[in-house]
Amino acid sequence: MAPNDPSGRQVSLRRLDDIFGSNRPLMIKIDVEGYEERVVRGANELLACNCLKVIELATVTPEIETIWHHHDFERAYYDPFKRSLTAMPNGLPSSNAVFVGDWNFVAARLAAAPVVCVLGKSI
Repeated sequence: MAPNDPSGRQVSLRRLDDIFGSNRPLMIKIDVEGYEERVVRGANELLACNCLKVIELATVTPEIETIWHHHDFERAYYDPFKRSLTAMPNGLPSSNAVFVGDWNFVAARLAAAPVVCVLGKSI
């Protein structure tokens, strides 16, 4: 059964594996207003593929964390001011969680990314 969106309309549901098909993303962000577990359950093929390097999501449940760990993703904490990603909490507030499957790949991408200015600060 498809859930209703805030306007009361029916929302069609598709498995994440079916949406991506043969495409292989490096990163995905999941923010589906509390339906994260359902999305994750429909992503077995994608999670088994070594193409996926980073997952960002808004809601982390114990089931989701178990699935991430089963697929060798580890919780990460990003400090945009130091441009560093670590496995240890850094004390910075964040509304999303990041899980990394390939630390070397992500570190290289962070090091190569150009500096941008956000709210008057270079990051």
